[in-house]
Amino acid sequence: MYKNVSRYGREKYLMAFLLGFSALMVSFIPVMIAEKGYFIYYGDYNAQQIPFYNLLNDAIRNRQFGWNWFTDLGSDLLTSYSFYLIGSPFFWLTVILPRSLVTLSMPVILSIKHGVAAMTAYAYIRRFVRNKNMAVAGLLYAFSGFQIFNIFFNHFQDVTALFPLMLIAMEENVNNGRKGWFALTVALMAIVNYYFFAGQCIFLIMYYFIRSLSDDFRLTQKKFMGLALEAVTGVMISGFVILPSAMLLMGNYRIGEHVYGQDMIMYSDSTVIPRVIQSFFMPVDVPARPNLFNSDYEKWASIGGYFPLFSMLGVITFMRTNKKHWATRLSLLCIIFAFIPILNSFFQLGNGYYYARWFYMPILIFAMMTARTLDDENADVVPAIKINAVFLAAYGIIACLPSWIDDEVKYFKFANDNLYFFLCLGVAIASLVAA
Repeated sequence: MYKNVSRYGREKYLMAFLLGFSALMVSFIPVMIAEKGYFIYYGDYNAQQIPFYNLLNDAIRNRQFGWNWFTDLGSDLLTSYSFYLIGSPFFWLTVILPRSLVTLSMPVILSIKHGVAAMTAYAYIRRFVRNKNMAVAGLLYAFSGFQIFNIFFNHFQDVTALFPLMLIAMEENVNNGRKGWFALTVALMAIVNYYFFAGQCIFLIMYYFIRSLSDDFRLTQKKFMGLALEAVTGVMISGFVILPSAMLLMGNYRIGEHVYGQDMIMYSDSTVIPRVIQSFFMPVDVPARPNLFNSDYEKWASIGGYFPLFSMLGVITFMRTNKKHWATRLSLLCIIFAFIPILNSFFQLGNGYYYARWFYMPILIFAMMTARTLDDENADVVPAIKINAVFLAAYGIIACLPSWIDDEVKYFKFANDNLYFFLCLGVAIASLVAA
């Protein structure tokens, strides 16, 4: 960690927020113009996200905080929407708006989330770089493939926008003795979304123990006990959301689905690992439409990780030159967890259905590693460029493989949508050349 090192004037929290906000907002504007001010996507965004924002606004404005007859055949408002919006500070911004502006405000609120994600990621990354301009690599976190995929599930962005605060609070607690903030961030994240909070607990344990191996993480038994106490306190504070949600979930049959036998060590869908790898070297596929490695499964799994422009250049360079660094060790452990089904399932309390909805956490570490590489004027990125080029060449070759369709061999049919695939490949190659 770098301390008390400053370059180029003031900190750039506001710049990080404005860049994150404006970059997404500008990309929404053409759609909003075409749709007379609305942002319309498809699937769950239209069928769930927009109606949920409106339903909750109507319920809250009418002070109907208990039973809601407009959800399914009738359901408790808190437990039905604790996974979605009820605990989100971003959602509550819409409540103070005139009711007629709620749906119109959704792309603005989503852009605010991306701005906050860029700013909080900047605040975390800033601890580890000398040049504050490099900390604006928080934009890579805010616009990673994971984030772009999950515009479809826009309430996921509430979680990713605030998650860096947990790591900042832990660092501040251990290194600077700032007590209480970790408990508050734990409570906040549990209230925002209990599902993602379960995965965050696993990641924070991994982060803590691997981080404690480094010299700049001043760990003592007293600090460990204090941090554990704050974690428990944070969970207790969030109990008004966690407990009723848990009671409701216990009756859901999906909770009891686990992996057994061979499925614990190998994915039954052979496309999972290739898709995960591809998602970090190329722009993400559209939700529900896996392209090069087409599959009928894991269509909503949030598989994505690509960094705009830089791809994995900074990550590979950092890991190659800092083999014993805590971030390298943590990243390698996350890769192992991603590739082994039973370990991957830990991030959703052992549930057997495949999701990659925890990737945003190692992606934040990847963004920090990229910033560190950019901050190092002597970094040798040539090997990483070659590795990225090899992967992109391999994907291009795979797309050209022959397919057996209608009793005959056909070429350029391997990808589900060749035009989209080669467009994404072209973007990845152009980005590599520019980087």
